[in-house]
Amino acid sequence: MWQGNRVAYICAVYFGRPESYDGAHNRVNHSHARCHADTYLEALRRYATCLDKVVLVCSLDPGHEEHFLLLEDKAAAFEQETGIPTVVFSKQNPAHWSYGGWNLALQQHCEGINFAFLFEDDYLPVMRGFDKEWLSYSYSTDVDKESVLICVGHWLDPSKWGPHAACSIGLINVDLFNKYGGSFHLPPDVMREGPATQVGYLRSFANKGLSIRSMSADYCISFMHCTRNPTTAEKNIIYLDNSLIPRPLVFAPAELPIGAIMGHQVQLERGQLLGLAPASTCERDSGGFHILGGA
Repeated sequence: MWQGNRVAYICAVYFGRPESYDGAHNRVNHSHARCHADTYLEALRRYATCLDKVVLVCSLDPGHEEHFLLLEDKAAAFEQETGIPTVVFSKQNPAHWSYGGWNLALQQHCEGINFAFLFEDDYLPVMRGFDKEWLSYSYSTDVDKESVLICVGHWLDPSKWGPHAACSIGLINVDLFNKYGGSFHLPPDVMREGPATQVGYLRSFANKGLSIRSMSADYCISFMHCTRNPTTAEKNIIYLDNSLIPRPLVFAPAELPIGAIMGHQVQLERGQLLGLAPASTCERDSGGFHILGGA
């Protein structure tokens, strides 16, 4: 519970590399048995402070049933240990990718929920109280609560699809989501087109007087960036924080070693002491939406 509001954490789960993945998504570390449940559930147990519910929506391909049952067991153990109700359900893969999973979770498993974090299983929080911190920062006023639909990161992707919203991380006002339509923009003709879905999923809210707040100017997010050649794929850190004084590192890739996370935070703090802005490799872009805050 946060300031009388009930909060959920919705995580889109993948058990293997979908066959339709290609290019930058075709990472060598995406083994068929991929499952980060121990990592992100442990991160929630350690760092979350105001969650009322956890929802794990799983994209299933044939052969993933065993992983799905194992996740149900892990979720039950997590619920027993933390006391946080934890729901596990499945959908067809990709079926609009993570956006389709979040959409179903918001519609079917968030009754009475006021705010929800939207994550993927290859990202996790790395700061205690991340949930309270982000909620307090993003929805500090009544005006925010009445006008800001979602907080995400935006950057200018040089691809043909144009601006791209960070698909792994988000915080949505569920009350506004339900009040203004209760559904993402997920047309059937793009259900297997990840980039098209990423660009358009908020389109139905664009002209309803709501705002999308960009996290890019406020938090430094470690993002996995890989080459187009899967044999030479590697993870680099892209700074999405364009502010002069970086805020803490709050989220990181699940497979990033703890030493690298700590070293990255040290770099941020050192840059802050020296008054240096982090070097951004991608230009923030609003994606066509009104962005509140940030330069």
